[in-house]
Amino acid sequence: MLTEFNSWLLTLFIFCGSPYLLGFAKQTQQRTTFFSVAVTFTALAIPILYFGYHVNGVDTVRYIYNYVSIRTDSFREILSNFSLTDESGYIVLTKALSYFRNTRLFLSVCGAIIVLFFYYAAKDINSDSVAMVMLIFYFSIFAVSFNILRQGIAVAIVAYACKYIFKRKFLLFLFFILLAMTFHLSAAVAVVVYFFWTKKEKVLPWPMLTLIVLATIGISLGLDSILSSLGGQELENLSLQRYASYNAQNSLDAQNRDFYVDLLVSFILAIHYNRLVKVNKRNALFIFMFFLATALGLCGFINPYTKRIAYYFSIGAYWALADIPRCYHDHHSIWVARLLIITYAITRFTIIVLLEQSAVVPYIWLLPPWAR
Repeated sequence: MLTEFNSWLLTLFIFCGSPYLLGFAKQTQQRTTFFSVAVTFTALAIPILYFGYHVNGVDTVRYIYNYVSIRTDSFREILSNFSLTDESGYIVLTKALSYFRNTRLFLSVCGAIIVLFFYYAAKDINSDSVAMVMLIFYFSIFAVSFNILRQGIAVAIVAYACKYIFKRKFLLFLFFILLAMTFHLSAAVAVVVYFFWTKKEKVLPWPMLTLIVLATIGISLGLDSILSSLGGQELENLSLQRYASYNAQNSLDAQNRDFYVDLLVSFILAIHYNRLVKVNKRNALFIFMFFLATALGLCGFINPYTKRIAYYFSIGAYWALADIPRCYHDHHSIWVARLLIITYAITRFTIIVLLEQSAVVPYIWLLPPWAR
């Protein structure tokens, strides 16, 4: 086991090195296709292997235990107990991989699903900013996926689904949202994003969007009460009890400090709004998505668990922030913007580490004896 500081440095090296290789691969693509593919493969394999050999995380041991224990259940037994509210994708994936009896393989496949879905989403939505988008992604949702594995997969699939918003293919968009829901039911909230983008390739009128943000703030402040009232009733099997069980004392422990970081990012995106939309009109949707995520972040002061719903909307900032350097034209300003974004990503990750939100550090690669 590495020390916490060395673990932090190792993670920084991997999370920065992979996007650097992706950028390098793009530069060499025109000259040597084979070399570019090899570098891209290496860039994606590094974080996937890191995920497979990282057994720390608040809930990682629980996921490993589920993987080991499901070996004794037959597919027939599992399928016979399925209901519409079961997160069946995760169960089927875990059972299928259990035949290999390799915990490292299980974790690596889960990491590969997260990385590959998001990489192809980043590549399709804005190929000019893939490296920067992936860097922000690694230091954000990928980092916390060591704790929220199922939701990490769901968020990555939702990100991939977003590309069909711009192609106006609702059925394909809905298919991937439903797929994400088989890993975490909370992905259902992402369906609304499709309707924020119109056939005229622009967001809904801002007066309407402002009302949506205000309504979201109201929902955020009352979300804990809503879930508490539903928990224990007929919707108990939707895990609402689990959401409602985190009380105000938990929020005091978390202190929701990253909400203030989100406010700062929202301000930065707001002052760059016109330039970002000029660079890429899709940024209008991404910025609004992050405004929604920030509004949902208010519920973190009441119930830190329900704040996780905001992850599906916060991914919008990955593309918008990655495009900020393209808003400038002189070499000096471009590099200053890049360095500031990298600093933000590292700072956000460091906050996660300091608040012990997902136990990313220290880096532990040894499996429990019962899982080997």
